[in-house]
Amino acid sequence: MFFLMPIILILSNSPISADADSKLSNSSKGNTTNASDTIGADNKHFTIPIPSIKVFKFDDLKFATRNFRQDLLLGREGFGQVFLGWVDKNTFTPSTEGSGIAVAVTRYSEVRPEWKTVVTVLGRLAHPNVIRLLGYSNDKKPQSFLVYEHMQNQNFGHFLFGDVAGPLSWGTRLMIMIGVARGLAYMHSLKDQVIHRDLKPSNILLDEDFNAKLGAFEWARIGPETGETYIITSLAGTLGCLDPESLASK
Repeated sequence: MFFLMPIILILSNSPISADADSKLSNSSKGNTTNASDTIGADNKHFTIPIPSIKVFKFDDLKFATRNFRQDLLLGREGFGQVFLGWVDKNTFTPSTEGSGIAVAVTRYSEVRPEWKTVVTVLGRLAHPNVIRLLGYSNDKKPQSFLVYEHMQNQNFGHFLFGDVAGPLSWGTRLMIMIGVARGLAYMHSLKDQVIHRDLKPSNILLDEDFNAKLGAFEWARIGPETGETYIITSLAGTLGCLDPESLASK
């Protein structure tokens, strides 16, 4: 696995369009489920609002990020810009710079379908190896926002291919891979299974102790219940990181 990781991102970093035509079918008994009908935001069982996460007001996020100050810009994630901010540990109300807990605030220029997918899918997941979505905001149209726990060590890809002082130890790499496997196993074991569809080093986030957390759920899908055949009618992900069966069935 470790030797494959560098090859994965060298091949390509370009995501495949969600409109690409393909079909996948798992060999299992039962009814057939069309994946295009179960994307998070369109699934009748997955609707907004979600009681488990906070609905932030735009003014609170503006204060938490110091009016989205450019020196607090962490980078880009999917379709949005990510800013560092601070909130109270218990209430998640905005706090002064450096106090409370650090959060990552993703700002989208509009309410995209991918934003709704992240809220409706990730907002219901709770596992040590899945990034925690603390809340969202969409009261400042046309913009929309997502608030995550802050990952101090960025992502696995940063250490594999970025300009860092030294490589990760093999023990740390193994710990990261075990964390990824546990996160995926949790998602696939749910009654409403969650399929990530864009797993790659840059979407494996790392906290201060290098614990792996799966992130970037823009292309996630809600899978079938146990015993059903699953058919995907659109292909998404990153070239070089897709499983061979997906490409072979295109």
